[in-house]
Amino acid sequence: MQKKLSKHGYSLIELTIVVGLVSLLAVAVSAIVLSTIVSSSRIKNLVLIRQSGDYAQGQIQTIVRNAKSVSSCDSTNDSLSFIGPDGYTTTISLDTDVARIASVSAAYAGYLTPADLEIPSFNITCSPNDSAPELVYLDFSIKKANNDGARSSEDPVLSFKSAIQFRNN
Repeated sequence: MQKKLSKHGYSLIELTIVVGLVSLLAVAVSAIVLSTIVSSSRIKNLVLIRQSGDYAQGQIQTIVRNAKSVSSCDSTNDSLSFIGPDGYTTTISLDTDVARIASVSAAYAGYLTPADLEIPSFNITCSPNDSAPELVYLDFSIKKANNDGARSSEDPVLSFKSAIQFRNN
């Protein structure tokens, strides 16, 4: 009497093929998830940098346009001092200790950029010359500060440029 062999279960070859296919699928899915996370982080940083740069640029444009007169324009040290509508002398420059754009006057002293961003480059140029400026060229770039092991692709640098004409000169 011979026993009939039943075919319940899977063979070793079938199990190996299934495990291989599942592992390939897992690698593909994890690559997509990782790419999405990196893109999300980069987009979040870009939005933060863009908003902060637009704010700083807008504030500088507003206070420079409304200045009563220019006290000094120092293109060498990239600073601009002027008498504001409030009668106080205001100076716009880069605070190199913290790499942030500063606006300092007798009535207000503060930063125009947040602490979690830094300014790698900041240039103020006055035209036609520093002693009698009619136009101020502002050029700065912003990046995320304290790059704690983040990839450079997640750490964008954005540049901001503008030309500002004094209204009251």
